[in-house]
Amino acid sequence: MLKDKKIAFSISETSKKQKDLKFYVLKNVMSELVRYIFYFGGDIYYGGSLKYDEEGNFNLLKTMLEVLELYFNYEKADDKRIYNYVPQKISNKISVNYKARYKNLLEIIECGQNEGSNITKDKKTELEEWIDDLSIMRNKIIDEIDAVILMGGKYFNYSGKYPGLLEEFLLAIKKQKTIFLLGGFGGVTKEIINLLKGKDSEYLSEVKQLEKNSSEYRTYYSNNIILKYSDIRDKINNLDYRNLNNGLSEEENRMLFRTEDSHQIISLIIKGLASKK
Repeated sequence: MLKDKKIAFSISETSKKQKDLKFYVLKNVMSELVRYIFYFGGDIYYGGSLKYDEEGNFNLLKTMLEVLELYFNYEKADDKRIYNYVPQKISNKISVNYKARYKNLLEIIECGQNEGSNITKDKKTELEEWIDDLSIMRNKIIDEIDAVILMGGKYFNYSGKYPGLLEEFLLAIKKQKTIFLLGGFGGVTKEIINLLKGKDSEYLSEVKQLEKNSSEYRTYYSNNIILKYSDIRDKINNLDYRNLNNGLSEEENRMLFRTEDSHQIISLIIKGLASKK
């Protein structure tokens, strides 16, 4: 049903701390979605790292790999089912043991300025390097995939030029990809949905973003960001469910916008993906 479909997960915690109940539910729904996509023959694309952070929070990529190990026999598989895009400065920190353990399940694609991008290589701050590398990574993922599923997404203290899910949403809209928005888990995804409905977003405003992020980010935003938050809000306000290009009706999309029910989410996403030939 989904053979050779390339499906990206754009998903993260809604804050730096991932210990709230909402994140546990999000993680479980993601795991079930991954299982069904694999079962029906799809491939998963994900921008993230096997490197754990120091706080010992969940690692969503490792959770996806555990779903593969639990439900599918890939011990002798030649084809890899998760394509993992990572900035070069992260990839060299991933444990050799993890790379060896998951070699039959995972293909790591390094992304960054040193692999042929047209971004100039002038001396940059660490933040500028991160922003460029993450934008390169996100462009490469969105170029490659057929569909993207957005869930959660933190508002502040990110490393890119915008919150990661927002940047990937804007790229997916520009490239006319299939998009599923799961708003029941809050975060940036919920704010995008509010804007789609013609509402405003306190979190995706210039005032709030410049207030909550670092002084270095504020300087970068003022000097380098062309598409400002007011422009982004206007752009999304002028979209509707048809721009999501996901094969679902308005009412079905509205169900995805609010539900936390894994069965309902899986049924709607599989239906939408299967409708895209």
